[in-house]
Amino acid sequence: MKFAYVVNSNLSAHLETAVYNESLNPDSELTGEVISSISGFSFRINPQTVINLDWLIAGEFDSLESGAEASILYGLLNGYIQGIYLYIPPETAEYMEKDEGEDKSISFRLDLNNNISINPTVGQRKSLADEIDESDYYTFRVIYNPSWRNYNALTLYYEDNRSEYSFIGQNDQIYIFLGDKIRKGIGLENNIYGRTFRVSSDLAYYDNQIKVSNFYEENYQDYEAEVGLYKRFGNYLLLSANYDGEQQRDDQGVRYYDREYDGEIRLSFGRRASLSLGAKRNEEESEDRIDEESNLRLNYYFNREFSLTAELKDYHSEFLSDYQSVSLTGNYYYSDNPGYIRLSGEYIVPDQGEAGTSFRAAYDIVRDNESEIKIEVGREYTDFVNNNYEEYATISYSHAFSFIGGENKPTRFTDFEPRPIVAGYAYLDENYNGVMDPGEKKLADIPMRLGNMLAVSDQEGFFIFKPYFNDIYFLNFDYRNLVADYTPVTEEILVRVKDNQNVMQNFGVTINGTISGKVFIDKNANGVKDQNDQYLMWAGLEVAGLNKKDYTDQLGEYYFQNIPLGYHQLRLLKESLPSGTRPLNGYTQDIFITEDQLDHHNIDIPIVYGD
Repeated sequence: MKFAYVVNSNLSAHLETAVYNESLNPDSELTGEVISSISGFSFRINPQTVINLDWLIAGEFDSLESGAEASILYGLLNGYIQGIYLYIPPETAEYMEKDEGEDKSISFRLDLNNNISINPTVGQRKSLADEIDESDYYTFRVIYNPSWRNYNALTLYYEDNRSEYSFIGQNDQIYIFLGDKIRKGIGLENNIYGRTFRVSSDLAYYDNQIKVSNFYEENYQDYEAEVGLYKRFGNYLLLSANYDGEQQRDDQGVRYYDREYDGEIRLSFGRRASLSLGAKRNEEESEDRIDEESNLRLNYYFNREFSLTAELKDYHSEFLSDYQSVSLTGNYYYSDNPGYIRLSGEYIVPDQGEAGTSFRAAYDIVRDNESEIKIEVGREYTDFVNNNYEEYATISYSHAFSFIGGENKPTRFTDFEPRPIVAGYAYLDENYNGVMDPGEKKLADIPMRLGNMLAVSDQEGFFIFKPYFNDIYFLNFDYRNLVADYTPVTEEILVRVKDNQNVMQNFGVTINGTISGKVFIDKNANGVKDQNDQYLMWAGLEVAGLNKKDYTDQLGEYYFQNIPLGYHQLRLLKESLPSGTRPLNGYTQDIFITEDQLDHHNIDIPIVYGD
């Protein structure tokens, strides 16, 4: 069960709990029900500071053990400072995917500019088991991240460990001594995206020097590497290959070499079908184990809602039973919802044991408030030798909230969300001051652009982007689709997207109005254009503050377009009038452009003789 509840913009609570009966597991030594749970609170003390407190409990119901996690994060304009404290006893760690021990660390991240950051960390950890095992560790990381297409990081690592080492004497008696281990390392991470390729690598080297009392010394090296390649050839062929390896060496040569390879070739037949051939090999010399898997998969899309996947699989392992299988999966995707309905079945033929069938069914729906309900039922063929099955049924409800601009916005809670948000309101700037004032109208269907991403404001005028990659983006209206009647008031801004940070920026527009009329010589100064009055050519006018000027034509007409909402002053240019003349009603006139009255026609200006 996962649960999260937002009390207000400064406080939230969360709970994640799993309960299972180990007595049903023939491979487990436990006989009762086991619980594993994390619960806690997150407090936002001020806009820059967040404290997170978690309580961990795990174990059999009659012998539960507890631990704790705490962190404090202080945000800076160009970075953050974070302190973390972990207290996880061995009994608690046994039931959770966590390392036991007490760990205290403080880290600091500073963005030196838009491309380069530094991230040093200092920490201490020690074992909570009945032995001496404690370390002081230091890391220093330099990150070069000019764009989401290019990420590079260099890491330096140093650890001083003090722990117990056991030796067997000539009389087979075990002796324990306290020793020191110095571990020094360097790592290099790269991630490069192109239009048709992606290359990623994570390389590390560690030198380990062990000294126990004055009678034993040891030196060895660890090499770690993860490399991935993704390449697309045209619109029909895709190639991917990955390698993950770890090797340990000393003066005598290689101690062990664990590695995993996987690759895939995918051939697409238009937009509806694709055929994939994949293979994976896992070699663990440290465990004397080799696993191999190969598969042939066919995907076919009938339309936007329906798809079908068929797969043949061949699996070989030195520890598990070998088998071959054929599976079929049908998917229905809702046309107006991110959810789906999925049915699948797999017929398994093991090398030893009887053939069997597994099946699964899943129903996933995302509600209007972004909460998600997922129901799964199934039967898994788990024990080929004894012909045993495992049946299951799960119901999950997930929801998340993101705080932005003094508001909370619901969002999905998945492995990929919540993500950083760039959002705001599109509004009608009625007074043309560049600020969304109380009462100003929010506009629906205003097209917006963040980099290459597009969005449209909803009925409340709210637009939102959830970029997948941390990068620098330009945020602006999508001018290609903006209705011509609107004139933008807010200018394009530069947005830097970072983890756990949301950006709020409102964008205002005004509706275009017009001002037009005629200028004439009013011979009898009655303010009305009589038959014998003449139009004045080359009389100059301007709309103050908008840098708009116009001169009358041979019919005395002037015309101003794209005049935004609000108060404007129409001004007659004195120097453009014939000598000895002046406007009857003054050189300026007040014009107020409103949504109800956009066009102001027949603003005629009589000119009379005299100073």
